[in-house]
Amino acid sequence: FIRVHDGDSEAGDLLAELSGQSAGEVFVSTLSNLYVVFQSNAGGTGKGFIAYYSQLCGNRFAGPSGQVTSPGYPGNYPNNADECYLIEVADDKRILLSFDVFDTEADYDYLEVYDGASEAAPLIQTLSGSAAVADIESTGNSLYLRFVSDYSFRYDGFSATYTEI
Repeated sequence: FIRVHDGDSEAGDLLAELSGQSAGEVFVSTLSNLYVVFQSNAGGTGKGFIAYYSQLCGNRFAGPSGQVTSPGYPGNYPNNADECYLIEVADDKRILLSFDVFDTEADYDYLEVYDGASEAAPLIQTLSGSAAVADIESTGNSLYLRFVSDYSFRYDGFSATYTEI
């Protein structure tokens, strides 16, 4: 059998217990981890299992306008950050993203901007350093941003305003 727990141990809530043949099962954690237990016995063998996972974006912005900031802003962002932001506006609109502040460790800490709702969308730009950033326009009604910092220096990060156009 396979047991899937919410969290980082068997003490987390049991989301599922699977045995035999199963396919297409989807589990969503409420925490940042899933704990998976696989147990077999000596009674025979099977093909086993394969599982795929993906990170869901917890920073979602909807509506005609708003502000998006790096973690900790207006203070410095933390080390080893890996945050995503999904901006969505009305179906028949596009997004204008304007940066008020952009200050990261050049070449090590960066913000990726994708023209769509995930990292599978076309990459518009990777931003790093502290130069002025030109406005960015989406071709559709969503932008996906991913901010990554390394283990060393921490800077102000970013503050951006999005507007439906």
